[in-house]
Amino acid sequence: KMEPNSNISREQAFAVLARALKLEPASVLSKSFEDEGEISDWAKGEVYALVNAGYIQGSNGKLNPKANISRAEFAQMMHNLIKQYIKAEGEYTEVANGNIMVNVPGVTLKNVTINGDLIVGDGVGDGNLTLDNVTIKGRLLARGGGANSIIGGSVEGKVIVAKVDGDIRVSVEGGADVEVIVIDDGKDDVIIEGTVGTVEVSVPDVPVIIQNATISKIDVNCEGAADITIAETGSVTNVVIGGNSEGTALNVEGNVTNIETSAPDTVISGTGAVGTVTANEGADNTSVTTPNTVVNNEGASGVTAGGGKEVPEDSSATNNNQGTDVITTPPSGGSGGSGGSGGEPSYVAVSAISVTPKELTLTVGET
Repeated sequence: KMEPNSNISREQAFAVLARALKLEPASVLSKSFEDEGEISDWAKGEVYALVNAGYIQGSNGKLNPKANISRAEFAQMMHNLIKQYIKAEGEYTEVANGNIMVNVPGVTLKNVTINGDLIVGDGVGDGNLTLDNVTIKGRLLARGGGANSIIGGSVEGKVIVAKVDGDIRVSVEGGADVEVIVIDDGKDDVIIEGTVGTVEVSVPDVPVIIQNATISKIDVNCEGAADITIAETGSVTNVVIGGNSEGTALNVEGNVTNIETSAPDTVISGTGAVGTVTANEGADNTSVTTPNTVVNNEGASGVTAGGGKEVPEDSSATNNNQGTDVITTPPSGGSGGSGGSGGEPSYVAVSAISVTPKELTLTVGET
């Protein structure tokens, strides 16, 4: 029920705003209150987060969580949360001290330091925001933004993408420093460009596209299937898929060095370059069809490589150039050549080839 004519308690208001601002729930309070034991269990994480961030102070040593919140109290809390609302398009070279909300498209922030969070409000819609040499001491929360949103500067906290409707592009340009981007809401495309440390995918069914980008790690930890595309211009060092992300699809047209999955029904496809895929225990029915990919099965059932060839548990296989068949690595101890009279051929991994005018040298790898 919405109960539109009912009052709202202080703890309800606290929880609503903390969730809207994507504050991470806290497990402990940084200060004590006489009535903290009255906070409902469902609200504790959000209330704790607001207290710890200094947004709510209580009164006379109490939080009064069950009391109805007054208009004056609500206004004070909003003032504590957001120090400046930018509601007109244009270029801004000065900002207030604290959290800033941009709630209109067509804004450029230039040569400023934000001593708090920058909140891109829902009012920006599918419009654009440009950050030109901007340092954000807190987080960048993107609840709005369109196909040309650009970050130029640095974000010391996380970039959290929480746009419910419409595509959004986060482009990190000009040597800007962004360490973590969190995909935390929405259903439409999220496009990541630039150099980023980690991309965290926390919600399922959101198409995430990595293009014109270099990413150190993609961490998939959502309840359900993630949908990730590495475009031809995308490069990722590590992808880790958690066990709850069943059915995650990773389409690789660019480059990925290592993929590790613990999720059932993981699908890794495309014509790009994938070095190694490791299917851990629980990653049953994982399918890998990218060419020249080493597939390690560490205890999952039904793992297949190119052409639907099964990779037995505790063994490895390598897709051929077309990604339609596999060369299975033999048990250790096999000899080279044809393996003796009537035996199956053995294989060794060649890690390097060097040629001089007089000789050809093949360097055999550890496997």
